Amino acid sequence: PSVARLLSRERPASLIVAQRRCVTPDSSAHATRILAVTSDPEAEAARLRADLLAADARDLVSNHAYGLFELARLYLGEDAPRLADASLAIDALAGLLHATSDRLGEAGPLLESGLRQLQLIFVQLSERATSGPTQP
Repeated sequence: PSVARLLSRERPASLIVAQRRCVTPDSSAHATRILAVTSDPEAEAARLRADLLAADARDLVSNHAYGLFELARLYLGEDAPRLADASLAIDALAGLLHATSDRLGEAGPLLESGLRQLQLIFVQLSERATSGPTQP
């Protein structure tokens, strides 16, 4: 995939599929409850805890990893890339995947591929930033 495609607002289809499966067993109801203002915060907290406990840890960890991927992609996609912030998100993603990738099922290889793409783009953008403007 090209640098432009990865940095575009479009997500690679393979990662979208992984992300959609990585929230909770009832993600639409979960999202609705998060956005709703509740009059019983303790009951709401209990429902959210129950949703998390009902979810597969592999899916939740994959979802968090994908969030780090998205964060790094956003930082790199700025008109003036935020390299220090992107570096932190990329390093956090790398550490998480180093420790868990083999246990994330089909999301593991997808996230590792995304990490490699981010690392390549980071290096390219870092080199551009240090070399200055190109001569005509």
